[in-house]
Amino acid sequence: MSRALIVGIAVVGWACPVTAGEYNAYHLSPGRLNAINNNGTVVGWYAGYAIGFSMAWKSRQPEWEMFVLGDLGGDASEAFDVNDHDPEQIVGWAETATGQMHAFGWTEAEGMVDLAVSDEHESCALGINDAGAAVGWYAGYSCGFSMSWNGSEPTPLGSLGGLTSEAHDINDQSQIVGWGETGSGLVHAFGWTEADGMMDLMPTSEEESRAFAVNESGAVVGWYAGYSVGFAMAWDGSEPIPLGSLGGPASEALGINNLSQVVGWGETESGSQHAFLWTESEGMVDLNECLVEAVPYVLKVANDINDAGWIAVTAVDPDTDNEHALVLAPVSTDVPTNSVWGIVAVGVPLVAAGTFILRKRQWTST
Repeated sequence: MSRALIVGIAVVGWACPVTAGEYNAYHLSPGRLNAINNNGTVVGWYAGYAIGFSMAWKSRQPEWEMFVLGDLGGDASEAFDVNDHDPEQIVGWAETATGQMHAFGWTEAEGMVDLAVSDEHESCALGINDAGAAVGWYAGYSCGFSMSWNGSEPTPLGSLGGLTSEAHDINDQSQIVGWGETGSGLVHAFGWTEADGMMDLMPTSEEESRAFAVNESGAVVGWYAGYSVGFAMAWDGSEPIPLGSLGGPASEALGINNLSQVVGWGETESGSQHAFLWTESEGMVDLNECLVEAVPYVLKVANDINDAGWIAVTAVDPDTDNEHALVLAPVSTDVPTNSVWGIVAVGVPLVAAGTFILRKRQWTST
């Protein structure tokens, strides 16, 4: 196995970790968040459509403006990743007029662009790096294959011997991670490089695993199934490194920043699903216990964390089970602590029955 892809997570430089009670929570809208970049732009889903929230500082407070990314002719879409490119590029999936799921790329100048080469097979883009290379899956011959898009044709990434695979993330060194089916039918986490192709991160394991994110140092996080349960994991080039638990038997690591702070979800001792933050110094911490002020939601999943420590979270209203999009920011960020809760995205006024009015952002081509 090439060690060019997987760097020991223990040797990556660490920032001072946050401690309990050191996050401000910002409520953006109903919906869910999947990614946040280093500009503070977050992307996800709202009422069936892919959305983004652009962030700006106003009076020393962060405020987000919701913008709809458009469509491919159908009625549903979701955005999964946004890069730090200038201008920013966003990827995800959208339904076409014929009801197919197609991978899309989005830019401010061109809007939503269909990345699929035909309407015969479905596809989805899950990650994008700063060079604009997107990864995901493409369904052909009734199977899903990991793919990388170079602006035109999707490029197959190979296989682990089985019929299905998904690429979930790509860094700026074009190192790609995801999961693939092996010849024996198990699902294993993979790493991919141009030199070595697709590599099984658990080649001798009889347990299943999945990789969801990789940072610029090549540290990989994901999930490993042992004893019929799944645990959040990081890979050091050989064996997976357990990240601990929130007291329950299951967890998944979904995002990692360049300080090797890891986020995801874990099951608590009572069986609830809670969002977590992991650092080398403190281990796995329940983000519900890290807020300066309580919020009327349960933080269920932390999908991504940027290099400033800002976290994209999907929360749930315990009374209705409706999803809500929140951003958590460390209190060390220059934000007034007297304005922690109830910030609504700019241009998205709160109206009756807890719904929001979407105002499409007016973009100008450059």
